[in-house]
Amino acid sequence: MMPLTPLDIQNTVFRRALRGFSVEQVNGFMARVGREFELLYKENKDLKERMDMLEGVLANYRQMESTLRDTLVLAQKTADEVRANAHHEAEMICREAENTARERIKQAEARIQEMEQRLEEMRHYAMGFKAKVRAFLLSQLELWEGPGYVEAAATAEQMDLRGDV
Repeated sequence: MMPLTPLDIQNTVFRRALRGFSVEQVNGFMARVGREFELLYKENKDLKERMDMLEGVLANYRQMESTLRDTLVLAQKTADEVRANAHHEAEMICREAENTARERIKQAEARIQEMEQRLEEMRHYAMGFKAKVRAFLLSQLELWEGPGYVEAAATAEQMDLRGDV
């Protein structure tokens, strides 16, 4: 059976019977029922159309919510990955800095040791040089004060007088 429409109500004709209802009253009532039914029918149709439209909007919002949720999850994962990568990179930088510092300390200690060795060599050289100078000066002092000095001085003086030099 098809749904009842306002036209069905308006076009409905009742058979006449001998002892039936007043035709005018029935027709008036049918007209009134037809108008009310038509209003309700239109309102129902409008509400269905609005409901369909709102269901479409709701479906769109649900899709947006799902997309936003997925985006938020992806953003959280990305943030976690970035944080983990930054932490890993910071650890690597710290290790590299520590290795560099150890290497520089090792180089500095080697340089200090080399310089201490050179300093010790220079002290030995200075002590040897000092001993040689002292020996030289002592030999010169002996020459100066010794018996050979007087003879050497006299010989030098004689040579000077003769003009040999």
